[in-house]
Amino acid sequence: MIIQIILMQMTVVVDVKAGTVQVKGDTADLGGQAISRDSYIDMFKNQAKFFIDNHISNPREYYNELINNLPE
Repeated sequence: MIIQIILMQMTVVVDVKAGTVQVKGDTADLGGQAISRDSYIDMFKNQAKFFIDNHISNPREYYNELINNLPE
């Protein structure tokens, strides 16, 4: 399965089965240099696996639900 993550000016395509990652854009667009480019890529790979393992077909909707259902 292939997961595409789009962030500002950056797109990451993760093919979990093949173990490949394609990055279009730059991690600099994410702001700051707190973590390395490789760390960002590892994070995206882990997120893609999480989406697949949990049958999440729309990550944006998943995160919106989390944000909108935060306890007060």
